[in-house]
Amino acid sequence: MTRQDKMRLTHGGHKGAEAEFGRVAAQWDVPETTISYDGHEMEFSMNVDNLSDDQLEKGHVSMDFVFQTLGRRFAHAQKIRRVIYSMFHVVTRGDELYVVGWIQPDDHVKGGTGWGVVLAKFFN
Repeated sequence: MTRQDKMRLTHGGHKGAEAEFGRVAAQWDVPETTISYDGHEMEFSMNVDNLSDDQLEKGHVSMDFVFQTLGRRFAHAQKIRRVIYSMFHVVTRGDELYVVGWIQPDDHVKGGTGWGVVLAKFFN
């Protein structure tokens, strides 16, 4: 078991599992950081790291590549772009990644969470 004093939760504060993990971490006094950016709507946030456009851009990847890798397009591509970019910051700050989501028939995880899975695999 990982020692509690060695843990840190990093998340985007999105509705659902991320917000719930954040609330539980707060109850258990686990330090956490919420990755955000201008215009980002969060359900739960703690110790917000609000990324500038330049910082967010470090997670840049071609959306065509994202669509091709995940085998789908997103209805609100401009809005999801910033979520995709922010996932880079969530994934690269951790040693372990836990994902809660729906596995699609094509074996990809639904939505932006699926991109987090792809990044975690890529960064090993």
